[in-house]
Amino acid sequence: MANKDTPSQALDKIMAQSQEIFKITTLRLYNDLKALKVIDTGHFRNSWGLLQISKEHYQISNTADYASILARGRRRFRNSHGAVQWYGSLDWYNGLSPMLAKANHNMDIQFKQIKE
Repeated sequence: MANKDTPSQALDKIMAQSQEIFKITTLRLYNDLKALKVIDTGHFRNSWGLLQISKEHYQISNTADYASILARGRRRFRNSHGAVQWYGSLDWYNGLSPMLAKANHNMDIQFKQIKE
């Protein structure tokens, strides 16, 4: 049976599906971030926040003062005495990149399903 939606109705359906994909992807990423096992005091895990700015815009943030260090992943540097030291977390060795890549990949799959 052929689709009898007008172009406007079809676009509205695509927009609604897209908004749902953004919402689900954001909530999954937020929950994955909160579930990370970087736990000493629990401050980092409890510092995550999620804000819906508009229907398709969300903001995930972490207010812990060392969040940006963990987000970049584990890094090696030389201190002022020339000794090699590590900066960051072993639990977050690769930082946020793998989690963001996974979220992006899952979103791509869902958007391809809309096209079909």
